[in-house]
Amino acid sequence: RVLCRLFAIDTPMEAKETVHRLWREADRLVQGPRPGHLNQALMELGATLCSKRAPRCSACPLHSHCRAHAQRRTSELPVARIKTPPKELRLVALVATRGVAADLGLWLGHGEESLFSGLWNLPMLEGHGRAVANALLAANALSGRIAARPSGEVTHVLTHRKLNVQLWRVHAADGTPPGMRCVRLSELGTLGISKLTLKAIEQAGIMQDKP
Repeated sequence: RVLCRLFAIDTPMEAKETVHRLWREADRLVQGPRPGHLNQALMELGATLCSKRAPRCSACPLHSHCRAHAQRRTSELPVARIKTPPKELRLVALVATRGVAADLGLWLGHGEESLFSGLWNLPMLEGHGRAVANALLAANALSGRIAARPSGEVTHVLTHRKLNVQLWRVHAADGTPPGMRCVRLSELGTLGISKLTLKAIEQAGIMQDKP
């Protein structure tokens, strides 16, 4: 931050060109047998005077050399990183249940290559629509009565992805799907389940099927 203001560097701090420029400027400033003192001084300056939101320029020993101060741009610099919006991904998830009332079970998967590796999740596949839901049902070696219409959608935002998940109820789901198990609703709290799956379960309303 201090160097970006001192030299009025107007490219984002995390950009490769900015990093190279900062190293060049720092290398040029280092003089004498104790370069660590410069590093410590810059850190102290950034922590006490050259703060992010309210720099105390009048008290700064470098204010007469600071280009950002001279240009009245201390509030603009350093330039914040431009955040890339997360990529939207449309998915279908099966809310496949077996049994009724107190014995109702929900089919969950535990694949290591899933979006939420290591957690239990609803089976999901990229796309939207009943045809995709039917393909997902077959791909997981499950059979059952799939609903005529989706039971809702949930949105879940990750660091680089925004998941738009369409939920399809499947009743009387049965089979021997690899990497999956039918979990009784009363046992859900004992498993590590992704937040997305918890949101989907609530949206689909299957907890209301419990007595």
